[in-house]
Amino acid sequence: MVVQEELKTMPFGEVWEEYCRSCQKPADGEWYPAIEAYERDVLSLTSEAFTRELWEMETECPIVFPQGVGVVPWMVPGGRDIAVATSELMDTFDAVIWAHHGMFCAGPDFDTAFGLMHTVEKAAEILVKVRSMAPQKRQTITPEQFRELAKEFGVTLPEQYIFER
Repeated sequence: MVVQEELKTMPFGEVWEEYCRSCQKPADGEWYPAIEAYERDVLSLTSEAFTRELWEMETECPIVFPQGVGVVPWMVPGGRDIAVATSELMDTFDAVIWAHHGMFCAGPDFDTAFGLMHTVEKAAEILVKVRSMAPQKRQTITPEQFRELAKEFGVTLPEQYIFER
């Protein structure tokens, strides 16, 4: 799959490789196992309350992705439909989950986008572990605590994600 993705970059692949070398980032696909590991836990968590579930796992989540996480329902990967759906969600979200397929993150640079992906994945991994230990979470972040956090860090959190459990 990595080779297929790299072939899609032709003929500008050499330009990309030079850019990656100048930024001291891997360009030959050695990054793929890390991305794949980051996606693994996220893929099983697509739901209408996905953003709220992730926000409850780590205090930094509402700070790192205050607009939430978009979710594209299952679609055939690699086609126009999933591209259009993702593009529409990217108008609002910096992180979009493709149900049963993967995740797309954007940022002003590689490190920011990768950091966003890492934060979403880490929260998803914590959620998977919490759910596997007990049917209900023993503690959570309350709506009032989310509002306090937003005020302290100067971010706006959409009210649709801040609801009483």
